[in-house]
Amino acid sequence: MSAASRLPGRERAWLWMAGLAGLAAVVAAIALIVAPDGQHDDPDRLAATATPAVAPSPPVATPSPTATAAPSPAAVATPPARTTPSPTPPATVTPEAAPLVSVSPGGDAVPRLATLKIAFRDPPSEEDGADLVRINPPTEGSFAWADSRTLLFQPEFPGWQRGQRYELLVDASAAGIEDDHPHAFTVEGQLEVAYVIPGAGDSEVPTNAQILVQFNRSVAALTVLQEGPAPQVLEFDPPLAGKGEWLNTSLYRFIPSDLRPSTEYRVRIPAGLTSAADGVLLSDYAWTFATFQPFVTRVYPGDGTYHVEPDAGFVVSFNQPMDRASIEAGIALRRAGDGDTGSWVPWSGEYEPAPSLSFEWNEDDSTATVTPDQPLALNTTYELIVPAGLRGAYGGESRSERVSRFTTISPPKLVRTS
Repeated sequence: MSAASRLPGRERAWLWMAGLAGLAAVVAAIALIVAPDGQHDDPDRLAATATPAVAPSPPVATPSPTATAAPSPAAVATPPARTTPSPTPPATVTPEAAPLVSVSPGGDAVPRLATLKIAFRDPPSEEDGADLVRINPPTEGSFAWADSRTLLFQPEFPGWQRGQRYELLVDASAAGIEDDHPHAFTVEGQLEVAYVIPGAGDSEVPTNAQILVQFNRSVAALTVLQEGPAPQVLEFDPPLAGKGEWLNTSLYRFIPSDLRPSTEYRVRIPAGLTSAADGVLLSDYAWTFATFQPFVTRVYPGDGTYHVEPDAGFVVSFNQPMDRASIEAGIALRRAGDGDTGSWVPWSGEYEPAPSLSFEWNEDDSTATVTPDQPLALNTTYELIVPAGLRGAYGGESRSERVSRFTTISPPKLVRTS
């Protein structure tokens, strides 16, 4: 038996009423919280809500509804109305119509023994593969039907030609379609030039340079390496004599015998060059390079030299044979600070022209010895000027000026008597 059941009947009634009053207070507090804005401050509503329709309250402390702190309207947010998203209907996917004809494989690296597959949407009326499909260049092989809509072509061993581009045409009338269907592919193993020396656009190439061509795969058979000079692989413009040889099966060297300075050469490897493994160079490979332009390699006496003899010869050397007329008209000798043609001599009041010069040349016209026609003045500083723009014997012009400043010896003077 519970403790409440042992109480006298009157006390149990009071206890029951007290519990009912507490429940009413809780209900009133909830009503204050959920009440719409503007109703929290209504005294009549609060009174009506807080007064339950029950028997008179016993002398038990009952929580007053006004003692409960009601939240302000700003602190209680009205719950948002729920919206039920309407389901998105699934997108209708329209299947693409199968192509009338599809051919595989394609691209630029088809294996040599790859089987050619021609798939038709509808079975063609023509059954002979050779009448349905034309392959160019012609290739030995056999056609076979995998099913009524799939035609296969297998090339004979060793397969497609390495590096070759093939063009295929499905005949429209034989296939029962409106237009011919073209297709193209290239077989792996195309012969290519990996690099060249001198490189494309190189300049100032020395005249003793060798020309190297590296291919991406073997070109020459091993037996060619022991057979001496190889057939010419390169074409030159202007023509260039020399000897070609294979350093290994993929590296070709050409040794020129008359590479000229100040010259631009265009080199070409014609298309059609084949490799030892049936590779083929599909297109011409061409590049250009230029040999060095004229420039001065030596001037004597050098800049800053003293005690030069007044009748000494001066030496000017170039890196290549030069045009004599251009050199003799361009080189000049003058007093330091004078004009190009001469100067007025202050102490005499007379005009002294620039010294005239005589030239002597070596055998290949690359070095000129310059001698003044009259002895130079003593203890005087002169400038030997080699201007830019001097022409080489094979063309081209020097790009920079060279000036050598020197001083002649002093006149004799009495040093000592005895």
